[in-house]
Order: sequence, then C-alpha cells, then structure tokens
Amino acid sequence: YQNLEILVSQLLNKIMKPLRNLKYQNNSHIIKKSMSFIEQNYMKPISLNSLADELGVSPFYISKLFSKELQRNFTEIVNDLRIKEAKRLPA
Repeated sequence: YQNLEILVSQLLNKIMKPLRNLKYQNNSHIIKKSMSFIEQNYMKPISLNSLADELGVSPFYISKLFSKELQRNFTEIVNDLRIKEAKRLPA
C-alpha cells in the first residue's frame, strides 16, 4: 500500500510539473529554474546557498529576485510547498 502511494505521488508530480511551470511563465528564467529546483528537492534539506550553487548565482541575487518577482522569500516558498504537499498525505 505504501509503495502504491509513493508511485501515485510520483506520477502526479510528473503530470503536474508542466502545469506548475506555467504558473511562473511571467517570471525570470532564474526564478523558473529556482522553482523547479525547489519542487524537486523540497523533501530534502535545502538552503538558499544550495540553490544558488545549483544555479551559479549568488544567494543575495536569488533572494532579491524572489522578493521582487514573487513578493516572498526563499524560506516562505519552501515551507509553503512543504505544507501543501504534507496536506496531500493520507492521515
């Protein structure tokens, strides 16, 4: 049963990924890549520094882009996604 839940979750993520990317189509390329990285890694310990390393830019730059384009900071975005995904889990 647990394996089936994991499989269904993975399939839904694959289906939903293109739709999630549409949500950020008006944002910069860095923001799009950032959101993709966060969505793929939210279940692991991630930091603004690890995201910056992945994208080859400074943490300060990404932080400013999040504030400017999404009106939220990195931690808020990661935590909101984690909460949203946790709500999907069966009780």
